[in-house]
Amino acid sequence: MTTVAVAAARYVRIALAAAITGLSVEAIEQKIKGGVWLEGQQYVRKGREIYIDMRGFEKWVEQEMVGSS
Repeated sequence: MTTVAVAAARYVRIALAAAITGLSVEAIEQKIKGGVWLEGQQYVRKGREIYIDMRGFEKWVEQEMVGSS
């Protein structure tokens, strides 16, 4: 049996980010539209597509955790 290691991508489309994070697609879109997530921090645009920056997402979660302590 062959074992294959897969590295996680830093930038993923909204549907995959939803699957990874447990947030719904709608919740992610609302965070973007509502200005909770900022372009260049939690997401980037490439043409008409939006990609979620998983590092930016992790930082956002960590800030939320510190802010609620």
